[in-house]
Amino acid sequence: RTRVLSRRMPAHPSHTLRARRAVLTSSVALVLTCSFVFLVCSFNPKNKSLEATQPGYVARQRFSKPSVAFCGLSRPVIARANPISEWMGKLASDSPQSTTNPLADWIANLSNPQPKADPLKDLKTELLDSLEGLNEGARQTEEQKQIVLKLVQQIKEKVGSEFGSDIVSKATFNGRWKLIWTTEKETLTFRKAGFFGKPFKAAYQDIDVVSGKLQNLIEFQDGYFSVMSALSADESDPNRCNFKFTSAAAKWGNFGPFTLPPFGKGWFETVYMDNDMRIAEDIRGDTLIVVKDAAGSPFSVPE
Repeated sequence: RTRVLSRRMPAHPSHTLRARRAVLTSSVALVLTCSFVFLVCSFNPKNKSLEATQPGYVARQRFSKPSVAFCGLSRPVIARANPISEWMGKLASDSPQSTTNPLADWIANLSNPQPKADPLKDLKTELLDSLEGLNEGARQTEEQKQIVLKLVQQIKEKVGSEFGSDIVSKATFNGRWKLIWTTEKETLTFRKAGFFGKPFKAAYQDIDVVSGKLQNLIEFQDGYFSVMSALSADESDPNRCNFKFTSAAAKWGNFGPFTLPPFGKGWFETVYMDNDMRIAEDIRGDTLIVVKDAAGSPFSVPE
């Protein structure tokens, strides 16, 4: 009997490489599948929120008894703490907690936009602050005076043509205005020296365009000095008023009132006015700053 010995041929190298790749791919897929199942079973969102909101809190996993099916068999799995979740919770507890929500703040700003700063309002506030302690201009240095005039000029430039036309016809233009600052020498003389020994108290300007009346009143302690004028709106400039003195009177203690001969005429122009402050310039180049005296009685004199 002749025995024929078969001789095996060696495997081709490409076949061996393919087999190794198949084994490696299967192993990686198995590892990834097991890791995914482990993470799904051990993750608990409730405990994660506790870890994130309460620093140092160690979450106790509830036994929800999830089941994992494998090859047709199922068994309950006890949920375990996720090391990755614990690490992230620790990071959240160690980091400073923000008290604001940027997205919520942004939405709130869209629905309720903040008002923009008013440069004119800031200038007005600065002007009123600069008048503190100046005694209507009677107690100031030349430097302080120039600061006030510079602020007035800035206000004039800021309002410009937007200030409005026919300001004289506005209702707020009429009424009693109280002097807070001026460059008029006669008024400053009364502010410094008083009226023959009677101390200065206040100065007012009463306006009534409809009736065509203007009164400049300086009140002293137990006395006053008043000048009445005829008033009319200027035809060429809606912010200017023309006046002409009609009468003058003075009272000193128990003496008077005395009637004085009036003389003179001129004009004044309102360069700025709002509900409570007015700035005017007159024919002599003097500047007047007054505030509305709502409680005062226009065209009245002290008794």
